[in-house]
Amino acid sequence: MTPHINANKDEIAKVVLMPGNSLRAKTIAEKYLTDLKLINKVRNMLMYTGKYQDIEVTIAGSYNPDIKVYDIFNVKEAFGESNYAKIAANIYSNLIAASEKLFTEIEAVAQAKGIKTHTGVAVFYRYDDSLAFITEHNLDVVEMGIVCFIC
Repeated sequence: MTPHINANKDEIAKVVLMPGNSLRAKTIAEKYLTDLKLINKVRNMLMYTGKYQDIEVTIAGSYNPDIKVYDIFNVKEAFGESNYAKIAANIYSNLIAASEKLFTEIEAVAQAKGIKTHTGVAVFYRYDDSLAFITEHNLDVVEMGIVCFIC
C-alpha cells in the first residue's frame, strides 16, 4: 500500500464507496455494514470493510469540495509518480487510463439514476504542493488512492 494507507491489499473489497468525509464513511459503515473492521486510520482517513447484504464492501473517506453528496467523480485517467503501478500491475507510465468498460458503465448507471458525474484526470496524492502541480499539469482533482484503485 501507500504511506498513508496501512490496510493490507486483501482487506480492501472489490466494491469501494468513497462518500467524502471520513466521519461520514464511519457513520455509513457502522450503520449499514456487518462484520465491520477498521482497516485504515492513518491521518484520520478512515476505511472500513464489512458486509452489506452478503456483499463485501469497503467504505473509505475522501474529500473534494466541488463534488456534492451523491455526485460521482468518474476518473478517465490517473496520474501518479510513485512506483506502485509498476510494482502492482506492471504499468510503466505515470498516466494510467481507467477501464473504458467500467467508466462507461458508471456513466450509464449514473445517468439512468439522475446522478451528476464529474469527469477528468486525477492525480495521486503528492507530498509537495499538490494544488500547484494540478494547475501546472491541467489535472482535475487530487486523490489519495486513485492509482491504487485503477491498477
